[in-house]
Formats: sequence, C-alpha cells, structure tokens
Amino acid sequence: MPKRMCKTCWEMVEETGPCPKNLCQKDFSSAGVEPAATGGADGLPADVLPAGAWTGSSANWEVVTKGAGFKRVYAQCLLSFPEAKDVPGTDFQLICPMQDHVNPDIVASKVAAFQQKAPDKHPVVPVVYNQKTGRVTINGDGHHTFVACLKSKTPVMLWLYKVPFAGAHKDWKSCTYKAFAQNPAAATGTRFG
Repeated sequence: MPKRMCKTCWEMVEETGPCPKNLCQKDFSSAGVEPAATGGADGLPADVLPAGAWTGSSANWEVVTKGAGFKRVYAQCLLSFPEAKDVPGTDFQLICPMQDHVNPDIVASKVAAFQQKAPDKHPVVPVVYNQKTGRVTINGDGHHTFVACLKSKTPVMLWLYKVPFAGAHKDWKSCTYKAFAQNPAAATGTRFG
C-alpha cells in the first residue's frame, strides 16, 4: 500500500485513510474527490495539473521549465484580484493551504513590505496540484506571502511544481490566524520573480 508523510505530525500514513496517530485529525483518503478529467490544463501534463483543476480564476498558466527534479517548475501564473481578500478561516479554495495557521504579525509585516517593492517584481509562491483533494495547494513555504498578497491586492506569481505529497486542506477554513514564535529555520523570506 502506498504511503505518504503527514505534514502535521510527520508520520508515514497510508494514502487511503486517516493519520494513525490521530494527533492531527487529518484524513488522507480521496473519498469524495472525483477523478480529474484526462488531459492537462493550459497545455500541461495531466499529472501536473489536470483539466478542470484550475477553476474560479481568469488567470492562465504559462508553461515554463525552470530547474530539474523536485525543483522543476512546470508553469507559472500571475494571480491577482481586483479586491482585497483575507482568506484564513474562509471557504476560499482556489489555492489551498498545507499548514494550519498563519501568524498575523508576519502577514502584516509582509503587507507593509509589499507596498515598498518594485512594481515589476512579484512575490513568488510555490504550488502543487494535490491529487487527494483535487485542489491546487501551497507547496510548503509561502503561506504568509500568499495571504499578504491577497490582503494587499499585490499580484502573486505562482510557480507550479509536481510533488508526490501535499496537505489535506480543501479550503482555508481550518487554516486560521494564530500568533506563534517563528522558527529561525522557517525564516526564508519572500522570493521575488
């Protein structure tokens, strides 16, 4: 039986059931997720971004090739909205989170920093298509940057990767604001492209 790593409790779990430690209350089963249509969206391979997996936005993916292996970027998309969006704790599902909390202080500092950035530079957030949820998901780092971009109406450049795991969130309802001490290893900063 294939296994994947639970990104909440860091245990290897069966791909077809709940986390065995029951610490994170995550269910990794694909129940209720309909298989994506064959063929890829915007000219991409179906296993990178299936047709029908990118709905709810007029932004299109541009096929690119940057990097190799797990660091290969398959496509990029400049996403923006005409109105500000504050997505933590909501049913926003165009791009889903992988973690359970974002720190409001970090988001506020990024919003202030984005007001000072060069107009032709865009914050970059890595994303991946999650086969288990049928959603495009933030790929590890970039949650605070993504939230700050939407909150400040700053266009965000999404880089689409292909990885074998992603979180179990299907929207932002269970990813909320919560103050926490930032782990120094996580202080990677915002990448601009």
